[in-house]
Amino acid sequence: MNKYLILTVTLLISGCDHYLKYQTELLSVQQEDHGIKNALTSKDEVGLFSNSNLAIAATLGTTGITIILENKSNEKMKILWDETLIVDHKGITHRTFHEGIRYVARHESQPPTIILPHQTHMDSISSADTVHFTQGTHSPGYIYGNSIRGYSYMPGYSTPGSWQGGGIFTFSVNSTDQLPEIKKETLAKNVYLHLTLEHQNKKQEYKLTFQIKDVKIKE
Repeated sequence: MNKYLILTVTLLISGCDHYLKYQTELLSVQQEDHGIKNALTSKDEVGLFSNSNLAIAATLGTTGITIILENKSNEKMKILWDETLIVDHKGITHRTFHEGIRYVARHESQPPTIILPHQTHMDSISSADTVHFTQGTHSPGYIYGNSIRGYSYMPGYSTPGSWQGGGIFTFSVNSTDQLPEIKKETLAKNVYLHLTLEHQNKKQEYKLTFQIKDVKIKE
């Protein structure tokens, strides 16, 4: 009896996923306008970049990018989501979707977000290309036993399906032995967010450059 218990525990342990944690840094924010590139100035140590009209802070994580935009001007701004893209550490370009957009509508046209003068907007940006639906599971109940000792009923169970993904990194590994390979693929690599805004009836392209500093197993 004990050997089966030990085997079961061993299988459970070996089958556990190890979730990864990425340390990244926003290196620069650059405005690209008709071939002219203007770098936004870093204001402090927390990674806030700013010019006369806009302030940007952003973090890159496992599930996507969290961004804070402050409209410092006297006119409204628009975030043009259909023209906002992520280029990952492998050089692959991803269409994006943001918080509030349903997963099933992630590839459809997204209305712009308006930021009023002297207001701040916070959002989460994810890759539309890495989202997938995982089917749920179902197990029927069954009766076991015999006519001498009696019968017992083991109830069935079911788990619903769910949407997963949206990030651009490997989310988990089956073994810690895979970590060196993950580090080899990601460390010191850059990820880019091409953010398109509209201000004063003109499009403004901003390129945010993130660098992957470290990756660890979550404790």
